[in-house]
Amino acid sequence: MTAISEEDNLLDIQDINISWIESELNDKHKKSDDSHWIWWIFPTEKKGKNDPFKTCVSIENANYVLKYASCRWSNILHNICNLIDTYDNTVVFPNHNDRKRIHYFIEFWKKIPTNQSWMKIVIDRLEKHDWCT
Repeated sequence: MTAISEEDNLLDIQDINISWIESELNDKHKKSDDSHWIWWIFPTEKKGKNDPFKTCVSIENANYVLKYASCRWSNILHNICNLIDTYDNTVVFPNHNDRKRIHYFIEFWKKIPTNQSWMKIVIDRLEKHDWCT
């Protein structure tokens, strides 16, 4: 049996979970305190301490993830940007650790040379907010 790569693991977990994450955000306009998905929508090089699937992305495989990710990942990131523009990032993400993850997501993806304009737009929009508070 062949082991699944880290990037394919992330893409699979996103595909499996994105529907209920979208529903949560659409219904509540924020991330619930008891839901755990931040690592899959805001992946970085660091595996989440409580991520049961230990997902991550590396600089080497980031463009692979961008190329093969579902368009639903792009959509949910844009929707999150809309929510934080409307309600503020501390309302949408009340947990400080989630906001720190988003801060590191921004820092990570800024380093990735890509032709994926949607990610550049997401990063620009997220950067307008203070994620360290």
